[in-house]
Amino acid sequence: MKGLINDIMAGKMTMGQALDEIGKLVGELMKKRILGRIPPPNAPLTIARKGFDHPLIETTQMINDIKHRIGREI
Repeated sequence: MKGLINDIMAGKMTMGQALDEIGKLVGELMKKRILGRIPPPNAPLTIARKGFDHPLIETTQMINDIKHRIGREI
């Protein structure tokens, strides 16, 4: 963060570019956390249905849908 602030102040980066970098970082951190197995573990019936024990993972759709957008909400 400090590096981004310094780049903005030095005119090397716009605020939008810095926010875009932060959005990318947060998205990657979210993906890593989800893939790192967030507790609690799945219930035995869920494991039997899914065939594996990995909370928040049914398909890769949720992980692939993590994105960021810089803009103003109305």
